[in-house]
Amino acid sequence: MEDKPYNSQQGIDRTFLQFGIRTDDMQIIKDIAAEHEVNFEWLQNLLEDFYSKKVKNQNLEDKHIEKIVTKALKKLPDYLDNN
Repeated sequence: MEDKPYNSQQGIDRTFLQFGIRTDDMQIIKDIAAEHEVNFEWLQNLLEDFYSKKVKNQNLEDKHIEKIVTKALKKLPDYLDNN
């Protein structure tokens, strides 16, 4: 992710539109992921999937969130093999 921090003079924060998370906050998440050796690309996909479903249905139930995380966990070995 190469987005620069949000600046009202520059317009809309693309990271926020895609993930529901400001660019500055996403950098914090990236740093924490690196510290805990979590593949950031995988984590971004998880966050993006969650956010896209959240936008469509504001009242996600636990079972929906569990499905999103389970699906992401099944994909995790692919990210580990590629990095």
